[in-house]
Amino acid sequence: MKRCTVPRLQTQDIVFSIQAIDISLRQFLCLLTGVFLSANCWLSCASWRNGGLLELCFWGLFLAPLLLALLFGWGSWQGQPLEVWGLLVLRFWLRPRHSVWRPLTVSSLSPHHDKEEQ
Repeated sequence: MKRCTVPRLQTQDIVFSIQAIDISLRQFLCLLTGVFLSANCWLSCASWRNGGLLELCFWGLFLAPLLLALLFGWGSWQGQPLEVWGLLVLRFWLRPRHSVWRPLTVSSLSPHHDKEEQ
């Protein structure tokens, strides 16, 4: 009996469903990461909650990871998830901007060049 494998379909793995809302594994992991980062910011910056400008910064630090996780979990642009675009932007920023030009001469290409220098 010949074994036949089915190619991977372009469907998302659904973790759980709440009425009409399906949450995929990628969305669930993004949301879970955002919740944990927000909780970490909440606990580490709890002393800032004394009113004024510091409390505004506290709420910004608390909500930023959660909103970013929601954006990455449910957002897409031109059919691609936002984490793919984020990795592309990061790779572009880390790429060196300057090139070093070292012209090759005929003498450096010859196989006897190393022997002549010694």
